[in-house]
Amino acid sequence: MRGYAAKHLLTHRALGLFTRAPPQQRCCFVRQLLRRPSYKAFASGVSQSEPGVSKQSVYRRQQQERAGAAWLEEPFTCPACRHGSWRADKLQRHLQKCCPDLLPTGLDISSLPQLEIRQILESLRPQELELQAASLQLGWRDFDQDGNRIQRDVPEVAAILGLPRDRTKMLMHRAMKSIPLVADEEPIDILYEDEWLLAANKPPGIITAPKHRFQGGSLVNRIIGYLGRPPYPIHRLDMYTSGVVIVAKHASVVQRLHELFREREVKKVYCALSVGKLPPGNICVDGAIGQSPREKLARTVTDDGQPAVTSFLGMSSAQYDLSQAAKPSLLNPGLQDIDLTQVSVVRCAPKTGKTHQIRVHLAHIGHPIIGDEIYGIQGPWIGRQALHAACLQFVHPATGRALNIEAKLPKDMLDAINALGLQEPAALI
Repeated sequence: MRGYAAKHLLTHRALGLFTRAPPQQRCCFVRQLLRRPSYKAFASGVSQSEPGVSKQSVYRRQQQERAGAAWLEEPFTCPACRHGSWRADKLQRHLQKCCPDLLPTGLDISSLPQLEIRQILESLRPQELELQAASLQLGWRDFDQDGNRIQRDVPEVAAILGLPRDRTKMLMHRAMKSIPLVADEEPIDILYEDEWLLAANKPPGIITAPKHRFQGGSLVNRIIGYLGRPPYPIHRLDMYTSGVVIVAKHASVVQRLHELFREREVKKVYCALSVGKLPPGNICVDGAIGQSPREKLARTVTDDGQPAVTSFLGMSSAQYDLSQAAKPSLLNPGLQDIDLTQVSVVRCAPKTGKTHQIRVHLAHIGHPIIGDEIYGIQGPWIGRQALHAACLQFVHPATGRALNIEAKLPKDMLDAINALGLQEPAALI
């Protein structure tokens, strides 16, 4: 109550002094405020107000009466973005910036009665929904004569609709948000679940989250089918990487989970099958990662990239001639500078979380991942990159309990380990 009164009843100069004052002086400042006639009048008005009316509503009514405006029981709502405005003149300025195409030419709603303003806003809402549907149709839902989907970008849709680009961009954004995410009925392998979190074992070959709201086939779509509502994705795995994926079930833990990943308080352990034999002991690779100049979707170690650190430990190795069946990858077509006579099981512990980080760092030190079509070698041993997110360790954001979530190696990696004459790792943690 005191903070609200101090914020709204003080002059700008006094409020500035209040915010810059130390805590002891602020208490004295509030005591002086409570003795002011303006605050006593405000408090008396609140005490005499009708039951069920909040003090903020009483103060807002007094403000509007001083400004000569009629009292509003609820704000005016923008037909486009649903922004609420308590004053008609502010609503007029907002509409001119947000959706000027909806307003009739020369109309000034700030001088109209309250009931008429609300009727105009309600009549504009169907026009906004029609524009959103048209932008969605033009952007993603048109097909050519061969049945292929036509995807148009914002400038193309804006030119067709005859609207500014910023306005068209927001139209398409709101239209996409109105589409419910697809719920897939495929089963999921749940590793851990409580009222705040869910950990699933992502199989290889599916993406973590859908690229578009109207598309299914991702792990998130399967979780929606399981929960009956969308979760809050926290991190991702590459399409052909399997293993532990965490999603939040409650919005209250999302920010803390992001902080745990951002502040590197989540311990991540992966298992990979690589070319060659790693030197004994722990190997730390500190190499910034940026976009590859040779391929748009690929990454490489570069001086002007983002910081990335990964630790590697060779768990086991074996003699195996890969050259007979090895096929080149996109960035290493000649299979140069790699040892094709040995293979290894590698424990990978990334300290950061950059795109393709483990794959790039292993290729950078001359031990690319088997099955990696971009950085490694391909062959009959496994049909995807042999990389598995085996474990995540972190402190539960709601309970404070230490969690250790593990996912066993999938069948295709176990088959590759046996085919290459390697030993299955007993423990990666």
